[in-house]
Amino acid sequence: MHPLIPDQNGTYRSTDEIHRACAAEIYHWCKPRNYFRLWAYLWVNWYQPSQWVLWARSSNPREIPVLKTTMIMESHWRRIKHDYLHRFNRPRIDIVTWVLLSRVIPDAIRRMHALLQHDHRRATASGGNISKRSGKSCRGERKA
Repeated sequence: MHPLIPDQNGTYRSTDEIHRACAAEIYHWCKPRNYFRLWAYLWVNWYQPSQWVLWARSSNPREIPVLKTTMIMESHWRRIKHDYLHRFNRPRIDIVTWVLLSRVIPDAIRRMHALLQHDHRRATASGGNISKRSGKSCRGERKA
């Protein structure tokens, strides 16, 4: 649901109407099942207006986001596995935690500072120019 996209009846709903409808839907799903703790968790962490604007696509009435949240997260973890955990097959949680704290977060902070200083050379991903350095394309073929 989004304010720029009409519903099945052809009516455009405001961001507040969409928020109320979504919160009511999850509430009416939890109530008959006696999932009161689940509803409390969902309200505090997801459906409360201050949290809703952080993740709901309908919270911005002027733009329709193109990316999906799961796509972003899957891409994030794929990069972590490829760039930092490539030597480990099914790593233990303590190794993953150590890699996140000692490698991923410091690299992200360095990249953020480089972007803020408009130093795009240092802000690019470290593996982004591998094909240029090796003279091969992404598929492993030699450039002509």
